Amino acid sequence: MKKIKDQTALVIGGSMAGFFAARVLSDFFQNVIVVDRDQYPSEPQNRKGVPQSFHVHRLLPKGREIIETYFPGFIEDLVAKGAYDALDKPGYVVTPLGELEVTSPIEDAGSSRALLEWTLRERVMTRPNIKWVTDIEINGLTQSDDHLAITGVWGKKRKTGEQVWLGADMIIDASGRLTKLEHWLKQLNKTIPASERLHTHIGYTTRYYEVPEEADQSFTDIIVQGVPSKEIGAGLFSFQENKRAGIILYFAGGGQYPSTDGETFESDISKLFDTRIADTAKGFIPITEPRGYRIQECVRRHYEEAGDWPKGLIAIGDAFCNFDPLFGQGISVAAIEVSILDQFLKERTFLEDGFEQRFMRNIQQAIEPAWWTSGLSDLQWPGVSYEGNGTLSDVSFALTYLEQYMIKAFEEKKQGKTELVNRYFGMIGLLHSPTEVFNGETLEKLAQTSDALAAYRQKGETWEDVIKTHIPVFVKGLVV
Repeated sequence: MKKIKDQTALVIGGSMAGFFAARVLSDFFQNVIVVDRDQYPSEPQNRKGVPQSFHVHRLLPKGREIIETYFPGFIEDLVAKGAYDALDKPGYVVTPLGELEVTSPIEDAGSSRALLEWTLRERVMTRPNIKWVTDIEINGLTQSDDHLAITGVWGKKRKTGEQVWLGADMIIDASGRLTKLEHWLKQLNKTIPASERLHTHIGYTTRYYEVPEEADQSFTDIIVQGVPSKEIGAGLFSFQENKRAGIILYFAGGGQYPSTDGETFESDISKLFDTRIADTAKGFIPITEPRGYRIQECVRRHYEEAGDWPKGLIAIGDAFCNFDPLFGQGISVAAIEVSILDQFLKERTFLEDGFEQRFMRNIQQAIEPAWWTSGLSDLQWPGVSYEGNGTLSDVSFALTYLEQYMIKAFEEKKQGKTELVNRYFGMIGLLHSPTEVFNGETLEKLAQTSDALAAYRQKGETWEDVIKTHIPVFVKGLVV
């Protein structure tokens, strides 16, 4: 593929979204620069610039599928480096309605964020037209004399304080949840469109354990769902590399947070509504102290709506929209976004007028299903609230629908029918549109046994009309 002569792309943030972006951009640009505030470790290690790196991470099926296209055999690489081989092994989801066994449709491995990042970074670093600039704190953007285009970034070396400027024709902000892009745009007197905000007050705590040789390792992970109405937290157990496992305890809404005291953490594992994780971890030896992480809000930005957006600048990953980490959507959504960038660059040049906002408008279509489904779950917790004019403004109908859907799904599962359950997990795994779960045909069946849902239908309406009225995401056509 012929690269754009003498053109440079610069990626702010050398973590997962940044790797993906650099990998794709290297096919189209003569030069690619990746800038990160950290110095990369010489082995798989957690980094200060990735504060959530310590905690258990998950790749959704859609994310693994896309990553495999750009990094063929990366799962085999992980396993060769000691990752837990999850091929053909099920995971378990324990809910108040019953237990589900879920087997990944593609190869999978259990690994830490550090090992996953290390493995992919090694791959990207082999591409000769990518330059890595580390230990740089970016402090702002520079623009052309006519104020219409971004021309580079400026900052300083963290160790020496030396001022630096790096020029580029396209700049991608992949700096994550702690992005400073809004501040940088305000420095240039640019308009910042209103964002959507989920005030989640999330708290989760992680601890790692040595896995005894005799432990049952015939499965990948266990998720015990929380019970928001009773303010009972959620839990996740996951096998990792080098014969260790991680346990996460999670709450949302701010009513309480999981303890970082070792003795209390162990006690709290048994206070989940189901003891599956506690029973599994009996005899496991703690090898770390519990470590907590707090998230006050999840933010979805709408830069595509800016009237004076500068040419040569886009945002991706958590810098554009960040999610409740419990759902494991962030890395997978970033992979989807970069695959869209790949397609955009194949079909058009970034020099084309309006490229940036058309691209960001398009990735909103990838963001919407993840944002809506995880937000729907978050809003079940007392204390979680939504701010904005988007599709989470009124979720009362959707919450009632989902409750009745899951009741019906588990009833059918007891009869050996798994279609509804599979649709739900296909939606959560970003393999299927939410329309597989939320549609008029299914609503008609659910309303036969739910007066609450039946009451939504007005005279002369079809069940599809009810869906379109009460779940505006479908009216906007964003879920495809």
